[in-house]
Amino acid sequence: MKFCEVGIVMLILGGALGDLTAASPSHGDKSATASVRDKNTLRAIMLPREEQDTLSARNERAVLKYLRPALRSVGGAGRLSYLAPCYGNDGDPVPFPTVNVQVPTKGKTGLAAVREMFKNDKEVLVTEQRSGVINVMIGKAPAEVLQTRISLVTLKPLEQYNAVLAITAITKTKEVAAVMRKLRLEEPLVIAGLGIVEPEKGLPHLPPSMKDITVDQALDLVAKTFKGIVFYGACVDPSGERLYFVDFVEVVPLYVGESR
Repeated sequence: MKFCEVGIVMLILGGALGDLTAASPSHGDKSATASVRDKNTLRAIMLPREEQDTLSARNERAVLKYLRPALRSVGGAGRLSYLAPCYGNDGDPVPFPTVNVQVPTKGKTGLAAVREMFKNDKEVLVTEQRSGVINVMIGKAPAEVLQTRISLVTLKPLEQYNAVLAITAITKTKEVAAVMRKLRLEEPLVIAGLGIVEPEKGLPHLPPSMKDITVDQALDLVAKTFKGIVFYGACVDPSGERLYFVDFVEVVPLYVGESR
């Protein structure tokens, strides 16, 4: 298996994925820059998310600390959507909200454990999808996006084997773009360091195409295939600007080192 943690730069603006080979600074390279019309629309993730130290990142870690083990016990697939005010004090345009979370009772797993985690927060709803994916909803992110039906998603080889690239392919389809324009939703510019898995027989991967599928179903498939949590965050600021952000974090590590 060929897997390398490289500092590839990924640019996402309005659902468009930049050229992955355009630049490749290391995670520690502080010289990487991007020119944007408003610096507040720039989300720079040059460190792995667990190493970030912002209020948004701390809120996210507080949830993942218990959510990951609960999901790991039932296969690892989860979905998490949230609605929050735009632009936290740390500059994150779609910040992860503060959530009242507690340690689940020892021995509880899966849906029961996740529901107990959030039982003291009335803004959180935990359900189980028909696909078996456990869904955590913090507030009410725009559901119309998830209900959008896509006629065809064609995935390139790298998109088939990498969750984040697959998500980008889904969100940049013409049907999703039309809904985004209707809702006046924009995707913030993202600069990220990614670990890219090269296609290889025997590794988890998505089919080369998905037909007549909703965004919700497609994201469920990503979560199940790569055994992780698909995040869908949205926010609205006082000026009426509306942003959304889709991301992925692993629950069950699929790739450890490099096998030959």
